Amino acid sequence: MRRSRENRPRGGPGTRPEAGGPRRGVERGRRAGLATLDYVLILGVVLPLAAFIMRIGPRIMGLAYEMVCVLVSWPFM
Repeated sequence: MRRSRENRPRGGPGTRPEAGGPRRGVERGRRAGLATLDYVLILGVVLPLAAFIMRIGPRIMGLAYEMVCVLVSWPFM
């Protein structure tokens, strides 16, 4: 006989059946010290990429506009 969702036993990955909750101590230990890497990623990768996109964005939009105009107007030339 198949169990319904309400009758299925609780638990699974990340839980301890004897305690009935997630293992928070293990996850905290693996994540220690990674906030610095997050800041390095933001300052070293994301911000320069955003600055590049802000600088080159108007030119890309102008070229895209020209390309759409050419594609729309070429049958009438």
